[in-house]
Amino acid sequence: MKVAHGEEQMKAYVAQACKASLENRHITISLNQAKVELADAEKELMWLRSTYDASQKEYEQNQKRIADLRLELERERNERKRLEEELEEVKSEVMEMSGENEETTIQKLQDEIKECKAILKCGVCFDRPKEVVITKCFHLFCYPCIQRNLEIRHRKCPGCGTPFGQSDVREVKI
Repeated sequence: MKVAHGEEQMKAYVAQACKASLENRHITISLNQAKVELADAEKELMWLRSTYDASQKEYEQNQKRIADLRLELERERNERKRLEEELEEVKSEVMEMSGENEETTIQKLQDEIKECKAILKCGVCFDRPKEVVITKCFHLFCYPCIQRNLEIRHRKCPGCGTPFGQSDVREVKI
């Protein structure tokens, strides 16, 4: 009996050992699967971190771009406002000009023509056109007035008083 009981115990221990070995194998397989899943999770975490960093950098660049665009928009708005104000000024000037009658406009133009002709006339006699230049001071006069100054030996520029000689007088076409 003792032997039978010992054999039964041994069978129970062997069955228990087989069961423990099977459980150990399942645990080892589960552990290996958990290690693989952990490695995959770590890879995915690294990928997510790099994606996050790249997204963060892109976000910061976009924020800077937005700030730059806002600045440019503000400059454009200011420029547009300035141009609109300038346009209004020009429009008001046009309205003022168109409000003047034709005779006033003609008179203004005739006065401008007289002023331009006066600029081209000799500053001594105010009669003849300017046709010679004194090269020392570059003042312009008519030939007869300068010739008269040379003949009476009053050889100073009528405009500024700079002394000059016959060699300093040159013909000029205006």
